[in-house]
Amino acid sequence: MASPHLQRTMAGTDDHESISCGSCISDIETASTADSCGNPWSGWRGLKKLEEEDEEHVILKHRFYSSLGSISNHCPVVAVHKNMHNVGSAKTRLEAFQRCLEATKEKRGGNANIKNAWCGASKEGVDRIVQHGFELCGQPGDSKRYGLGLYLSPDSSAIDSVMSSVPDEDGLRHLVVCCVILGNTEEIRPHSLQNCPRSDEFDSGVDNEKFPKKFIVWPSHVMTHVLPLYVLSIKLDLQRKEVQKEPVKKPTSPWIPLTTLVCMLSSRLPAHEVCKIRRLHNAYMERKITRQQLVFQVRQLSGDKLLLSAIKAFRARVFYLH
Repeated sequence: MASPHLQRTMAGTDDHESISCGSCISDIETASTADSCGNPWSGWRGLKKLEEEDEEHVILKHRFYSSLGSISNHCPVVAVHKNMHNVGSAKTRLEAFQRCLEATKEKRGGNANIKNAWCGASKEGVDRIVQHGFELCGQPGDSKRYGLGLYLSPDSSAIDSVMSSVPDEDGLRHLVVCCVILGNTEEIRPHSLQNCPRSDEFDSGVDNEKFPKKFIVWPSHVMTHVLPLYVLSIKLDLQRKEVQKEPVKKPTSPWIPLTTLVCMLSSRLPAHEVCKIRRLHNAYMERKITRQQLVFQVRQLSGDKLLLSAIKAFRARVFYLH
């Protein structure tokens, strides 16, 4: 049975699924007690492999494919693992994250500004992150540095973490899915030498305040404000220069993005039905089924009345925003 936080979709401004950190922490503590060893894979300790039929597996794959868009069929997810927080200093860091979450809420008027994020890593790097925590980025000599700290990619920019990951001996790349406590953010300019908040008013950095592509966690917060939750292992079959978001031709008939549809249906359909729709969309993104097959199956699951209602609501929102 999937954890409660993954059985619902929390619709944000970018229409991506989110992970509720509070529920996730509770779920991890329960799971860690029940399974102290996890399910090791490729030499990793403290990680439990999720089966493809697991709802968490389906949701995380859907989040990843939704972020990549039309290039997702070039980056199939091979495996998903869950961090059990039971090796090395993991449990201590989990407790520290909980304390910092409450402290940031109190400091920032109840809003800790928690976000989901991606972090590309090597196979060995995943092992170090799970056991000992994250490492810093932006070392001297890096022309693209945004200060000294840990760089994370927002939910909508998974491709950046894909490209920063290092393929292992089997050609697999690994992305760590994490929760990060951002608090109040400040914009950091390229080539910055900054390594801490500019003032007590700020907690972390972003490369762009309106449309961030990077979250910057300062060295003093790396071990306490970032919680690794899952690891996605993917197979990338394109050269670096070819991996870019391709324009998608939109249908001429009334339509709604599948990621948006899932968000809207999550409050109107049972969780298992929403999971089926995500699973179908995953199959479509992997080019295992056609668009016609996808649309037919979604209509069967949601019903034309509910589907039409969602499309009308989406079109009304788009019209209002313009």
